[in-house]
Amino acid sequence: DQIGWCQHLVVIHPLWLGAAPAALKGFFEQTLRYGFALPKPGPARGLPKGLLSGRTARLVVTMGMPAFVYRWVF
Repeated sequence: DQIGWCQHLVVIHPLWLGAAPAALKGFFEQTLRYGFALPKPGPARGLPKGLLSGRTARLVVTMGMPAFVYRWVF
């Protein structure tokens, strides 16, 4: 309900082994399902129009290593 209500969503998470934590990935997978973020599947009519259009989001990723090490390793 809160995500559907908000006009701007900010997600802050740590970098975990080069990607987002599994819990955050699972949260997005369960939250942004058909019927909430996209219309329910039906006959193919081109690209679907998002149900959350007009809203914005910002993703902030933190990491505990220098940026040049991250670029070199990942």
